[in-house]
Amino acid sequence: MSNFIKKSFTWGVVLTTVVWSLGIAALTLNVSVASAAQDGDLIKMAGNSAVYWLLGGKRYVFPNDKAYFTWFSDFSGVVTVSQSELQSYAIGGNVTYRPGTRLIKITTDPKTYAVEPGGKLVWVTSEAIAVSLYGSNWNKKIDDVPDPFFVNYTSGADITSAQYPVGSLVKESGSTTTYYIAAGMTKRAFASDAAFSANRYKAGDVLAAAAGGLASYSAGSSLTGKEDSLANYGGMAGGGGAVSAGGTLSLLLSASTPASGTAVKGALIPFTVIDATATGGDVVIDSLVGQRGGIAQDSVFSDISVLVDGAQVGLDKTLNSAHQFTLFDDITIPSGQTKKITLRGNTAASLTSNVGETPVLGFVQMTLKQGTLSAALPIYGNAMTVNNSVSVGTITVTAGSLNPSLSTQKIGTLNYVLAEVQLAVGSAEDVEVQEIIWDQAGSADDTDISNVQLVSDGVVLATMEHPVNKKAHFKLSPAMKIEKGKNKSFAIRANLDAGSNRTVDFDIEKDSDLLAKGLTYGYYILAGTWPASSDPRFNGVVTTIDTGTLKVEPVATPSNKVAEGADDQVLGMFNFEAKGEEVQITRLGVQVRIIASSNATVATTSDVTNVTVYDENGVAIAGPTDPTFDYGSGITSFGSATTTDTISVPAGVHKYTVKATLSSDFAVNNTIQVNLTPGNNITAKGATTGKTITATPATVQSSTTQTVQIGSLVGSVQTTPVAQTVVAGTNGFTFANLVLDAQASGEDMRVTQIKSAQHTTGSAYPALISGLKLYDGSTELVTSNDPDPTSTTAAASATSTFTFVNALVVPKGTSKTVTIKGNISKSVTSGSVAFGLQNDATNAISATGVDTGNSITPTYNYSDGQSMTLASAGTLSLSPDASTPIAGLIPSQTTGLSVGVIAASAQHENVNIEKIYVSVTDVNSGGPDQFDKIWLTDGTKTVGVTPTSSDSATSPTTMLFDMSLDPFVVAVGSTKLLTIKVDTANVDRSNASKGSSGEGFQLSINATGDVTARGASSGTDATVSGAPTFNAFTLYRSTPTYAAVALSNAFGSGLRELSKFTLSADPKGPVAVYKFTFGVSTGSISYVRDFYVNDSGYAQGPVTAITQHDTSAVTNPDILEFLFDTDSGGIANGGEMREIPAGGSRTFTLFGTVTDDGTAGGSVSVSLLGDHSFPSTVVECAGTTTGDNACTGVDSDDQNDFIWGDLAYTVQYNSSTATNTAEWTNGFRVKGLLTTTTPQSL
Repeated sequence: MSNFIKKSFTWGVVLTTVVWSLGIAALTLNVSVASAAQDGDLIKMAGNSAVYWLLGGKRYVFPNDKAYFTWFSDFSGVVTVSQSELQSYAIGGNVTYRPGTRLIKITTDPKTYAVEPGGKLVWVTSEAIAVSLYGSNWNKKIDDVPDPFFVNYTSGADITSAQYPVGSLVKESGSTTTYYIAAGMTKRAFASDAAFSANRYKAGDVLAAAAGGLASYSAGSSLTGKEDSLANYGGMAGGGGAVSAGGTLSLLLSASTPASGTAVKGALIPFTVIDATATGGDVVIDSLVGQRGGIAQDSVFSDISVLVDGAQVGLDKTLNSAHQFTLFDDITIPSGQTKKITLRGNTAASLTSNVGETPVLGFVQMTLKQGTLSAALPIYGNAMTVNNSVSVGTITVTAGSLNPSLSTQKIGTLNYVLAEVQLAVGSAEDVEVQEIIWDQAGSADDTDISNVQLVSDGVVLATMEHPVNKKAHFKLSPAMKIEKGKNKSFAIRANLDAGSNRTVDFDIEKDSDLLAKGLTYGYYILAGTWPASSDPRFNGVVTTIDTGTLKVEPVATPSNKVAEGADDQVLGMFNFEAKGEEVQITRLGVQVRIIASSNATVATTSDVTNVTVYDENGVAIAGPTDPTFDYGSGITSFGSATTTDTISVPAGVHKYTVKATLSSDFAVNNTIQVNLTPGNNITAKGATTGKTITATPATVQSSTTQTVQIGSLVGSVQTTPVAQTVVAGTNGFTFANLVLDAQASGEDMRVTQIKSAQHTTGSAYPALISGLKLYDGSTELVTSNDPDPTSTTAAASATSTFTFVNALVVPKGTSKTVTIKGNISKSVTSGSVAFGLQNDATNAISATGVDTGNSITPTYNYSDGQSMTLASAGTLSLSPDASTPIAGLIPSQTTGLSVGVIAASAQHENVNIEKIYVSVTDVNSGGPDQFDKIWLTDGTKTVGVTPTSSDSATSPTTMLFDMSLDPFVVAVGSTKLLTIKVDTANVDRSNASKGSSGEGFQLSINATGDVTARGASSGTDATVSGAPTFNAFTLYRSTPTYAAVALSNAFGSGLRELSKFTLSADPKGPVAVYKFTFGVSTGSISYVRDFYVNDSGYAQGPVTAITQHDTSAVTNPDILEFLFDTDSGGIANGGEMREIPAGGSRTFTLFGTVTDDGTAGGSVSVSLLGDHSFPSTVVECAGTTTGDNACTGVDSDDQNDFIWGDLAYTVQYNSSTATNTAEWTNGFRVKGLLTTTTPQSL
C-alpha cells in the first residue's frame, strides 16, 4: 500500500467523522480493553484510534467510515490490544463494502455497481433496472469509492435484467419474511428477527419487492442463526492481490525497460516494462493501477497505454487527480510463462509548458482475480526529460481512392476492397508502418469473410484466414516505409463467403491502432490528423452481403443400369450448393428424357412414375410426382415432373438423388436421363433474408445416362486355385472359386441356392470330401441343408447343393466370388477331385431380382473346375541357397559366422522340420574342433541349438539338431531359409588353443534320411529330396583383407604409381606379409623400369625387389616379385615379414618409371596376383623381422605369388630369433584377392 493511501485513510479520519456525528463520549465509553484478541474481533492499539478487523490471524483495514458502517452499527466491542500484539498481525488487505448494502462508483467511471460476496462488482446496466431493484431513490444509495481503493474489487457478470445481486436483502410487499438472495437465484428466509440480528444486518438495507416478485427464485435453506460466511468479511485483496485459486505472480523491473532519455511531443514512448511471471498455476490480473511520478505535470501525457507483449490491452487511459489511472481489463498469464507488461506514455502534441520536466511511470497496485501476488509495489521505470523543440514525423490519415461506397455484394465475391486509408507523411522524417488494426463493426461473423488481406499498391502485405474476434490485426514484416512528404494507401480486402443480409464495416477504432515509427529520431508516433476526432478515427463504409446463392450441378458418376418394372430406380444425382444462408426451394422441375434402342418399342415418359427426390441421408424431401408427357421425336420422348414441395437446402454442398418407378414397357438398352435447368425450373428464396434467389447456372444440367436392363446373372468358375497336388487329410482346402457376375444386370440379384458339380477320378470318390462350406470372402454363407456328397463309388460324379438361410445379394454392375472349401479324408491317397459348374439340365444357380422380384435364368460359362490330385504326404526339397557364403578364410574366436544356408521348399502341404543331421568333413585335418558352437537360425530366432549328440566319433562327425518340440515350419508353396552359424575356436597354439591354424571344415547334409519332416495336415512323414553340401572354410588366428585404392596419377613419362592397395587385419589378431607378386602389361611405350614398393605405414623405407629381377635394369617385365627388406640387410637369403596390427591396415604402392615413345595409346596395366590353391604342404620359413630366411617351403611351391601368415605361433614362440615357424601360407581365398586382381591401368 502506498504512503499516500496510508496517510489519507487512517482511522483518525474515521474517528473524526464519527466524533462530528456522535460526539466523543459515544466513542470512548464503549471501547473495552483486553490483553488478547479473538478471531473476528474489532481491534485497536492503545493510544491509536485506527480500528482493524481481525480475521484469520490477519488484520484488515477499513478504507473509510462508509465502508465500516456497512458492516457495523457502532464501535461497541472494539478491543484494545498492546502494540506488540497489534504488530504481530500482518495486514491482510482492505475491507470492501458489505454485499447488499450500498451501490458504489468511482469519480472517473460513470458506471454504478452493486457489490456481491468476495468484493465482486456487478454493473447495473440501466436506470430502469436500478429503479426496479432499488426503487426510485436508487441514486441516494450510491457511495463514491476513491480510485485507489477501487482495485480492491473484482469484476462480475453485468446485471442486464431485474435480477437481484447475490447478497441482497429483500422483502415482498405484504409479507413479513425477509430473504437473503444466494447464488443461483436462490432465496433463503430468515427464520426469526434474532437470526437477522445475529448476522448484523440492518433493516434499512432491506429492499422492497412487489408481491410475488421473488416467485421465480427457488427456496433455499432457512437462516436460523449467525453464519460466518455472511457475518464476517471473507477476505479481500488490498494492494497485495486477492487470495484465490491459481499460481503465484512475481513482478520484476524488466531489463528491456528503456534507459533515461528524451520525451518528445506527439510520440508513443515506453517508460516502464515489468516481467510478470506465473508459477504453480495460471494467474489472472483483474485490474492494475498505474501512476505518474517524477518532477513533472500530468499534462506531459495525452493518455497512457498498457501493452502486454507489445499488444495494447484495453483503451488508452487518462490520469486522475491522484496522478493515477486504473485498467480493469483482465490479463491472463499461463503457468510457467513470463509476459512483459509495458506502460507507454503517449505525449501531448505540445509540451511548451513541460520543457525540462522528468516524468516517470510506474505500477503502484495490482489486483488478481486468480492467483497470489508476490511482489513489492510500486515499480517505476526510468525518468525521461521532456523536450518540445524536436518535431517528430507526422501522419495524416484520409480515405483512400479505393475506399468503396455503400454497396451490396454477392456471396462468393472474391478479393473485394472493403476499406482503404491513405497515409500522408509530413516533412520531418521518413516513417515506417509496422501494424494496422482494423475493427469489424458490422454484423457479419468472422467466418463470413475469408482470405483477409492488407494490400498496398496491389501488393499483398499480410494475410489472415478470418478476422479474430471481429478484428484484423496486421503486423507488417518487413515494415512498410513511407518517405517524408510522400503517401501510401493501405486497403483491406476479403472474400465474401456467407452472411446473407449481414454487414461488413472495417474501421480503425483508435489512433493507437496504427503503429508507426519515425526513422530519424526513432520514436513511435501517432497519426495527428484523422477523418474523425473521436473513435472510430476512420469510419469505414458499410458493405451489405447480398442474399444467398444456389448452384446446381450433376454428380459425375459412371453410367449405370436400371431395371424395368421396378420401384426406386436411381435416375440421376445432383449437387445443390447453398451459400450465405439456407435456401428454400418451393418449385423444382425435373425433365425426363427417354431414348429407345434401335428397332425397339418406344417407351414414353408416362412409363416413368413416382419421381421422388432424396437427400444424402436417404430421406424423401420432394415428391412423388409423375411426369407429364411433353413431346416425342423419333425414338426420343420428353416429359417434365414438377414438385412444389418445400425443399430446405442448408448452407453447404448437398447431394440429392432422383428416383422413380419404371414400368415394364421398356426394352433392353433403352436409356433414361434426367435434366435440371436451375435458372428456369427452380423457384427459391433465402431462409434468412426472404429474398428471391435465382439458381445457377441458367443452362441445362444433365445427369449421367442410365441404361434399362433386365435382371441377369452369369455363373462361371475361376481358373484359381490352379490344379495341384493336395495331401489327403487336409482340412479347409479351397477346391474352387465360383463367380456370380451381375455386371450386365439392370437390378441387384438375390441368390438363394447354388449347385456345384463334383467329379472324381481313380480311387477317389465323392464322399471322400466332407464339411463342405461356401464363403463370401471370409464370411461363411450359412446353409439350411447338408451339401456333403454321399456317393462312395470310385471315379463317380455328384452334385453338392448349397441352399442359403439368408440370400446372397449381388449388386448390379458388380460380381461376387464365392469359395468352396472342404475337408479331405485320409482314407484314399490317390486319384483326383474337382468342383465346378456343369452343363446339364440342372439350373445351378437360383436367383431373383431384388427390385422386381422376378425370377431370372442365369447363363453359364461351364467348367468342371481344376483337378486336385490326392497324395499321401507333402514333399520337402533341400538345397544350398544362393546366399550361402563362398569358401574362404575365417578368423578365430569370432561369433555368429555364417557357414551355410539351407533353402527348404514345401509342396502339397505345410511341412514341419523336426530333426536335421549336419555332417562335418575336415579340411587340412581340421573338423569340429575348429568351432566352439554351431546352431541354426531363421534370421530372427534360434531354431536349433548346440548339437545335443554325436552319432560318430570318427570323421565325418554328424551333429543332430533336434527341433521336435518346436518344429521349423515351411509353408506349402514357399521357400524358407535356415542359416548355419558357428562360433570359431581359438587357434593361437597356446595351451588354451582348441583348433589349429590352417585347418578347417566343410558342412553337409549327407543324405535325405538325415532330415526328419512331417506334413502339417497329413501328419505323415514328408518326402525329402536334396542333400546339400556347403563350402569349405579354413581357420586362422586372423585373416587379411585386400582392397584396391585409386591411383593418384594418370599416364605419362616419369615416376608413376602403378598399383595401390590396402591390406587390413581382422580385429582378432595381427597378420604378417612376406611376398607380393605383380603382373605387368604395357603398350606403345619405350619402357617402364626402376620399380619399387612403398609401405606408407612403415618407417623403414621401401620394399626391395628379390634377386630374380634387377629392377634397375629390367625393362617391361611380365612378372614382378617383391620381398620385404625390413632390416635393410638385403634379401640374398630371403626377406623379413611386415606386420599389420590387429584391426589396422597398411597401404602399399608400386612405383615405376615410365618412358613414353610418343605414339598414341600408351598404357601400363598392373595386377596384384593371388593364388588358386593352398600350398601342397604346411611349410616353415622366416617368421620375424630380423634374420633373412629364404622361406623355401611356400616360395618354392607353384602357388607362391602372395605369401602371408597369421602369427599363430607368436604366443608360443615369441623370441626375435625364432626364424622357422609353420605359419605361412599363400594368397588362396584371401578376401578380396583374386587369382589375378582387376588391373589398375594408366
